[in-house]
Formats: sequence, C-alpha cells, structure tokens
Amino acid sequence: MPEIPDGVRDVAGRLDAGAVLDILLITAAIYWLLLLLRGTTAMTVLRGVSVLLFGAFLLARIFDLSVVNWILERTITGLVIGVIIVFHPEIRRALERLGRTGWRPSLVRAQQEQSIEHVVRAALRLARQRHGALVVMARETGLQEV
Repeated sequence: MPEIPDGVRDVAGRLDAGAVLDILLITAAIYWLLLLLRGTTAMTVLRGVSVLLFGAFLLARIFDLSVVNWILERTITGLVIGVIIVFHPEIRRALERLGRTGWRPSLVRAQQEQSIEHVVRAALRLARQRHGALVVMARETGLQEV
C-alpha cells in the first residue's frame, strides 16, 4: 500500500467538524453562484478575469516578481468590489429568485402549474374564437417598473 504523503496527513489531522462545515458551505455557495451565472455573458467575463488573475499570480510567484505580487495582493479587495458592481444584475436576479421561492419551492411549483393550466385553457379558447391577447404574469415582483 503506498505511503500517504506527510502534507496530506497533516491536513487530515487538522480537519474538525467546523472545518468540514466551512468547506461544504463555501463549496455550496460557489456552486450556486456558478449555476446562476451559467449561460450568461457574466460567466464569460468571470472566466476571463479569473484566467487573467490566475496567470498574473502564477507568473508573479514563478519569477518572484515582488512588486507585481505586492500590487496583486493589495488590489484583491478592490477587484472583489468591482466584481460585485459588474455582476450586480445577476446578483439581484439571484436574490429575487431566492425571495420568490423562499424555502418552499414545491408549494410554489404546484401554484405555478395551476396558473399555467388556467392560462393555457384561456389561450386555447381565444384561439378557437380567433382572438389575440397580451398575457402578462406578475409573481412576487410587481410590474410597476414596466
């Protein structure tokens, strides 16, 4: 059986329930964020910024560029604020979605399906009569802005 490297043994020895919970929470938050950004232009921007920063940090470490390393370490807070500003619409959409569904998505799903069924029946009736309609559905977020 191969030997376990000392570094792995040291890290495993320091893991407690709090550290595992910490890792799981951060992993879930990152996964949720990536799900929200999937398929958006924000994901492309995030990927580009990540590659650029990772490359800069890597080059600064490999070639021991102390000034570049110092600048990168000092600007990381500003970059986080910049990311929040750039991704403001996606963050707002995610918070609205969380506020709409809350922690009971199955109840909301049943109500949505019932509403959709009513709209479909009305649309079929209008189609038989050869009438058109403009259908607007408001959920938790009002339509006053529109």
